[in-house]
Order: sequence, then C-alpha cells, then structure tokens
Amino acid sequence: MTGRRVLIEVAPRAEHQIQELPEHLRVKVRLALLELLDDPMPLAKGAKPFRAGGDEIPDAYEWDVGGVTIFYNLIETGPLLIQVLVLVIVIDAL
Repeated sequence: MTGRRVLIEVAPRAEHQIQELPEHLRVKVRLALLELLDDPMPLAKGAKPFRAGGDEIPDAYEWDVGGVTIFYNLIETGPLLIQVLVLVIVIDAL
C-alpha cells in the first residue's frame, strides 16, 4: 500500500462501543486502528473477509484483535486514498 493514504473513520456507534470497553481492550482496539493506517487489510494478522449467510460481502472485513472483533469496510475513494470505515466493535465471549 505504499504511496496510498489511509483515512480511518469510526462510526458513532463503534466509538461509543470503544468507550464502553474495559481499558485493556480499549487500548487493544486503538492500537489496531493505528495498525490499519499502515495496512488497511492486515490479512497476515488475522483480518478476514466478512461473510453473511455464507456469502462474502465485498470490501467488508472482520479482525479479531484478541478479545474484541472489529468490523470495517474499505472504500477506495481515489487512486491514492483508501477510507476505512469502522462500523461495529464486538466483545468476544469471556
């Protein structure tokens, strides 16, 4: 992704969910969001295409960052810009 800029937008619902997380999970999520700036598709770190009803949803991903799953979409807004839209944060079963 060299030469491309990444813009991360966190939806209000996801921001609220992040604020409600215990501190150690909130830190994990914030660090993961910083990693998305460098690599919006961190497949080597466990991000995978999102599936609904067995079908893969285009440009939608889920990423388990250890206790929390981040659901986000990638939107290519131009040849040099990718927008990451974080939609939902889900706490995994404890």
